[in-house]
Amino acid sequence: MKNSKKYKLVIILTMVMLVAPLAVISIGGGGSENSGVSLSDGASTSSTNFTGYTPISTPSDLAKIGTQDTYPLSGRYYLTNDIDFAGTDMNGGKNINMSAMVSGTSLRVTLMPSSGSVTSLYAWFGTSNTKSTNNTITFSGIPTGANTLSIGGTLSTGDNFAYSTPINTAASSINTTFNSNGNFTPIGTGSASFTGIFNGNGYAITGLNTAVYNSSINDVYAGLFGYVANSATISNLGVIGGSATALSSSLSGSYSGGIIGSCFSFLSTVTVSNCYNTGSVTASSLLNEAIAGGIIGDSLSELTISNCYNIGSVTASTSLNGADAGGITGSTFLQSSIQKCYNTGRVTALSSLGDAEAGGIDGVTFLSSSIMNCYNTGSVTASSASSWASVYAGGIIGNVDVSSLTVSNCYSTGSTATSYSSSQYTHAYAGGIAGNAGLSSLTISNCYYLMGHIYKNGANMPDIICGGDKYTISNGGSQRSGPYSASQMAPTLQNAQNGSSIYYSGGGGWDFKNTWTISADMNDGYPTLRAASDPNNGFDLGPYVLALIIIAVIAVAVIALVLILYKGGKI
Repeated sequence: MKNSKKYKLVIILTMVMLVAPLAVISIGGGGSENSGVSLSDGASTSSTNFTGYTPISTPSDLAKIGTQDTYPLSGRYYLTNDIDFAGTDMNGGKNINMSAMVSGTSLRVTLMPSSGSVTSLYAWFGTSNTKSTNNTITFSGIPTGANTLSIGGTLSTGDNFAYSTPINTAASSINTTFNSNGNFTPIGTGSASFTGIFNGNGYAITGLNTAVYNSSINDVYAGLFGYVANSATISNLGVIGGSATALSSSLSGSYSGGIIGSCFSFLSTVTVSNCYNTGSVTASSLLNEAIAGGIIGDSLSELTISNCYNIGSVTASTSLNGADAGGITGSTFLQSSIQKCYNTGRVTALSSLGDAEAGGIDGVTFLSSSIMNCYNTGSVTASSASSWASVYAGGIIGNVDVSSLTVSNCYSTGSTATSYSSSQYTHAYAGGIAGNAGLSSLTISNCYYLMGHIYKNGANMPDIICGGDKYTISNGGSQRSGPYSASQMAPTLQNAQNGSSIYYSGGGGWDFKNTWTISADMNDGYPTLRAASDPNNGFDLGPYVLALIIIAVIAVAVIALVLILYKGGKI
């Protein structure tokens, strides 16, 4: 009987050894059901204290923010799960069938609304725009290849409509049906901004379509958040698929972002971290500026953005004014810091009669800012049909305007291209890292780009790191900033860590132990950010490590107990 009790003791201890780690994992190993958000520095939102926050679980919960008294624009919110907009329409609106037919160098677009008729129609394609008072428009002399078609207008029912879609002229036709105003109204406007905190908690929103058209003087904002201000904070959030479309046929500007359309602050900082977007982003305007960014369209605030990425296409197009487009931000006006971000989407800025500025990370910056530890692999194109335009395209930054900017530890492998009128009054610059730095101070430190990928009006141009002349290059060592071959830009991780690659890894340079990594089967062998490439994807390994330690300790204790009992002749 005594031996039986001892056997039971051994069994109980063994069970504790197996169950205790599971309890630790259950308590501490939360994390997202979605693997898209890469949390920085191994952080996990599972330990976040959401006391005082309002949970958001459904599309209808999202729609309450700013529209119900208990969901104020200054509130604090967090996602409890992934949200899917499939089959959900929070806006009503009308279904409109669109057919687009390519014939030679012409594109004909016809709309058939489910009720009512089209009373006004505006459309943008490439650097061209046209309008109609019925349901059909035709573009002539269209450019070849992939471009974004944007259409907006009004129906006889009083409904506005807005829609954008990529069209490749190699395809003869497309036929699709869209909702006139998308399936969600952006949170916050220019007169009623979101100023609170939104924590995605590692979850994602799928199938979100924000589509806003305006023919009045009010600016147009598209994105999950239309307009944020003051010290607003958005974090740990993914937006998968869908689109953000802002269109204007008046003197108003159009601003569109995968997460935020536009932001403003005075003596405070807007913060965006650990966010990503995979949907298309489009901003088009007839008479004013159009600004589009993969994460944020236009920033008129002090801004800190980190650990974010975009893989969706980004397009800004205007008829009369300037167009700015960036893989992460379309435009940054006040002091901003962009760190540990990347873009793989196609970035395009197009204008009929105005300027066009496009950058793989930021389209244009105005005041003292910095871009550090970022990369771009998407194509970057700026195009204008004007004879008086400034046209700039850069792998990281399109144009450094009246400010000073430091770009450090960045690279680009995407092509940079400008298309423009050959007028003597046109200024067109394309660079591997920066498009232009004409009136400002630009410092490029330890930055590299893929050689042979700069184009002007379709012709391959000599490699140049910056199209303008107001820049300096600061190198940490013998590895100089500039153009390199694909093999040079894709070394082994060991060579990068020991300093025998093109990437300077000395003080202040590339950190291949904490920030960057390289794997031959990821990103074509080019460096990736550790937070983004970690297969753990931000899921906290801490509880698992602790569990292994507990297993080891209890195992040793059980073995010791068995040995003691055995030597004493008790078992």
